[in-house]
Amino acid sequence: MGTCIIPAVTQNTEKSYPISRGTWLYVGGSGPGNYTRIQDAVDNASDGDTVYVYNDSSPYYENIVVNKSVHLIGEDRETTVIDGNWKEHVVFVSSDNASIEGFTIQNSSNDCGGIKLCSNYSTIQRIILRNNYYGILLEDSSYNSIRNNTITMAENTGIMLSFFSRYNLISGNIIHWFNNDGIELIGFSCNNTILENIIEDNLDKGVLIVSDGNILSYNMIRNNNYGISVVHNKNNIIVNNTIRNNLVGVGIQGSTSVNSIIADNTISFCWYGILLNGLKNIVISRNNMLNNTYAIDTTETSNITILKNQFTTNHIGIKIVSSSDTIMYENNINNNIEGIFLENSYKNEIRCNNFNDNTQRNALFSDCNTTVWDSNYWNRPRILPKIIFGKIKLRNIPITWINIDWHPAQEPYDIPGMT
Repeated sequence: MGTCIIPAVTQNTEKSYPISRGTWLYVGGSGPGNYTRIQDAVDNASDGDTVYVYNDSSPYYENIVVNKSVHLIGEDRETTVIDGNWKEHVVFVSSDNASIEGFTIQNSSNDCGGIKLCSNYSTIQRIILRNNYYGILLEDSSYNSIRNNTITMAENTGIMLSFFSRYNLISGNIIHWFNNDGIELIGFSCNNTILENIIEDNLDKGVLIVSDGNILSYNMIRNNNYGISVVHNKNNIIVNNTIRNNLVGVGIQGSTSVNSIIADNTISFCWYGILLNGLKNIVISRNNMLNNTYAIDTTETSNITILKNQFTTNHIGIKIVSSSDTIMYENNINNNIEGIFLENSYKNEIRCNNFNDNTQRNALFSDCNTTVWDSNYWNRPRILPKIIFGKIKLRNIPITWINIDWHPAQEPYDIPGMT
């Protein structure tokens, strides 16, 4: 087949499209031989062809199956509408190396997606998805790119990855107003990257992760119940996100949730900034935690490292309950109501932190054994050791007790690498 480009009669497209190596087939418009149905054009296309859809015949009431490596392009994503009429998936992609862009896709049936991918190396971009049960549903799909879409007003979830969907890139999307979650990674959907999305105003979770080895970076996640929820998995990386106005900013739970990193995020105006429960081996570093009720709250955890974070204007900076082997090192804990509270915890180390101007108290403990306080800065230079007051129970009777920082710092630390 010869090379063909979009002719001059095509007006008001959103971008210039590259020359295709295959044949161009046209749907709608006034050209001779143009198709009236998108599915008919796809059925007559071959791998590598482009199906270009004009907006003058929109909406197209179809449920489309893309079973070839074709490029499906709409003239204008605002006005080129594919309407599933509440039947099945609106667009189902079963072939590798397909692409879809430039449409509004709406009105799938229950338990179906605006777009369903069972495909590898495909691209979904510049799409508006609305009023679908799932916005985009991936099953056993890997190495796909989902970018620069607006996904809104769905019954369930914006983007769901399931059944071994791996190494996908989800970037530059706006995902909001879902009755459940913005993005879900379940069913061994590992090693995906969620990058530079806006995920907001979802009734449950902004992002739910129940799979290993995923990266969330440079996202804006706000006004959800949970911003990010990580359950029973390992080796996830949450970095450089802005997370605000959620009930929980980042929540990680489950005894198999290990070896994750939460770093370089700004987490603000949440009831719990970071909430950890029943897990171990998590690193929390260089985050800016401000205006939360509990900036970090851990329960029944072990081997948590809290390093080089900024805690400012929270009610409680760090709360540690029934936990062990927590290391808190080189944090700025300033201008909170309470700096640190420890309860029923043991073998924790609190070293080389700055405690400044926490209005009620810098630190408090209750029923804690073998806590090491060492070389922290406590508001001002100190000649004598710093006494930290708390309580323990003797025969179930609480009595006042003390811990001691024997070597308080004489000046605040200048901590490199702080957010």
